[in-house]
Amino acid sequence: MKMDPISSYPGSDASPKQIIALAEQYRAAAEILHRDGPRGHARRWAPFRLCACQAIELCLSAALRHAGMEAALVRGMHHKLKERLDLLDPAAPLSDKARERLILLEERREYLVVRYDAARLNQTLHPDALLATVQEVEAVVRQLVADELKPPRA
Repeated sequence: MKMDPISSYPGSDASPKQIIALAEQYRAAAEILHRDGPRGHARRWAPFRLCACQAIELCLSAALRHAGMEAALVRGMHHKLKERLDLLDPAAPLSDKARERLILLEERREYLVVRYDAARLNQTLHPDALLATVQEVEAVVRQLVADELKPPRA
């Protein structure tokens, strides 16, 4: 299928399955960076944080798309994790701790801080907490859209 680059927004036609597959790659990269990444100053964690935040946002987007929300509306939320989370309630059985962390990520504007503000990186969520959150969010969203993710029967 040929895309019209002017009228088509990248990802508008992506299915929840495709979005989760992309999120899985970001989560896997975050896990590698968490395990093997350099220790020390908070800025050294920036690549890990960026991958983890992107994975979380993609997972929540996949769940919203699976629930029938139009791609343009999801995209219009920008990096507002709490808004995405509120729209999933109570469908997403996330732990209270994960919910708190998602709200903190948004309140601290971590997605933007990690990309643009090295001076504030020491105010971000602890790497272990962020990793646990991305893993939980992905697991919950995979369960929500499990029917779509199951391979077809032969």
